[in-house]
Amino acid sequence: MGITSKLFIVALALTALALCGLAVWLWPKAAGPGPRALSGRIGLLLGSQLAVLAVVAILSNAYFGFYASWSDLFGNGAQGYHVNNHGAVAANVNAAQLSSAAGGQATMASSTTSITTLDLTGLRSGISARLRVYVPPQYTDPKSAQQDYPAIVVDATGQQSADADVQALSHEPRPLDAVVIVVDTVNGSSIPCTDQPGGAQGGQFWGQDLRSAIVAHYRVALAADSWGVLGTGPDASCALTFALADSSRYSAAAVLAPPRHSAFDPVWYLSTYPAPPSRILLSAIPGSPTEFLGHVRPPLQVTDTPNTDVQGALTWLMQSLQPAPGARP
Repeated sequence: MGITSKLFIVALALTALALCGLAVWLWPKAAGPGPRALSGRIGLLLGSQLAVLAVVAILSNAYFGFYASWSDLFGNGAQGYHVNNHGAVAANVNAAQLSSAAGGQATMASSTTSITTLDLTGLRSGISARLRVYVPPQYTDPKSAQQDYPAIVVDATGQQSADADVQALSHEPRPLDAVVIVVDTVNGSSIPCTDQPGGAQGGQFWGQDLRSAIVAHYRVALAADSWGVLGTGPDASCALTFALADSSRYSAAAVLAPPRHSAFDPVWYLSTYPAPPSRILLSAIPGSPTEFLGHVRPPLQVTDTPNTDVQGALTWLMQSLQPAPGARP
């Protein structure tokens, strides 16, 4: 039971309530004279007051995020560290995460744009993924050679194929003025939204590996207001997770499919943590949209538009993102 879990907080609150009730019930019996009655009254007061203080402390920790686990609180996590000096980090270490996919030659999305298939092996997470990268028509124009573009990540993991999202890119009525990255896996498996204890380090993949590899290969700014994410598959809630809990990396998200399972509760997050300065387009979310929208507060902006298709969401994301001002140095 985690230190920030709702089950633990509720159990502790009920325990405190029970102790307070017990103190009220036993107080008349401890009202007599003598050291035994006095020690009883002191014990009742201390027990009830300490229980209430524990509830206040746990609620404060859940809101402000002082400790994420019991190991953080008691300092009994991994204590041994060994530092190895492997020399200077190669200048192209982030770019080396990307390689040409087998049979992944560039395909024409239109007469002026192309989609390139690449393989990504995360430097930090070790997670492998298949990327389809779309660049806007003017990307190769020498006049815009110093211009950065916003990036839109399409989370297509967990689907049978990402071909539908690629087709949507290919049939955009107006070319997108952004670099679009469709993320898939070779075996159709899902990539988790966050780091899993003892398992896949999804947080490092989405937050660091993918972004650093794309920035190293393409003219994309690293700032959060240049990055958005679109969730279309069964794990579409990752897009919502990034815009709320990782807004320092992704400033906009569009959620188009209700996820089959999600450990992230957006209603609980918004009622527990300060609202991030993100923009979100909702077409389907877990739970009740009315309940979620009732917790939205500035600077968070949410647009509830049912039945939005992939092309509409891509256009909305492109308009919500900001390319880096000016040109590259």
